[in-house]
Amino acid sequence: MRALLLLVLAVPLLCIARGAHAQIHRCLGARGEPVFTDQPCGSAELSAGVVSGDLDRDAQANADDTMVQGGSLIAAACPQSPEEVRDRIAVAFNDDNVNALAGLFDWRGFSHAGADARLKDFTRWLRQPLVGVQFSGAADPSGARPDDLDYAPVDPSGLTVLTSSDARSFGLAQRGGCWWLSF
Repeated sequence: MRALLLLVLAVPLLCIARGAHAQIHRCLGARGEPVFTDQPCGSAELSAGVVSGDLDRDAQANADDTMVQGGSLIAAACPQSPEEVRDRIAVAFNDDNVNALAGLFDWRGFSHAGADARLKDFTRWLRQPLVGVQFSGAADPSGARPDDLDYAPVDPSGLTVLTSSDARSFGLAQRGGCWWLSF
């Protein structure tokens, strides 16, 4: 009887201990939607489910692909091209929206204090008029020029945001089907 009682008490404790070691990963799905999983981001199991659309189909079907923020229409999914990153930077400046700008960055490696300092800097920076956004990166490896028939454009590896008082350069890279800015 005593052994049975110990077994009955031990099973829930083992389940709790096993759950305490489980780790939840916040990843991005194929359309830029957040996906919470026990698999590391980019793992084969997660990638197969996200690419094939095995997520809640009703939620996806009813999801609105756009949202209005500050009077401007912006896509709710992550940027799918460098040009879309550029356009979202313009919207962030137009709306003086630090969250819209911050959402374009890869924040890995930043401490809370470091990210907070960047956001405060962005808040001040967004008050300046935007002059333009210029892409930077490698030229066509074949040496072709834009007006040549064999010209193959290469994705930019960075961009520079020009305001009335300064220019700030950032890295630009594709990861997880989305385009992200880096410091």
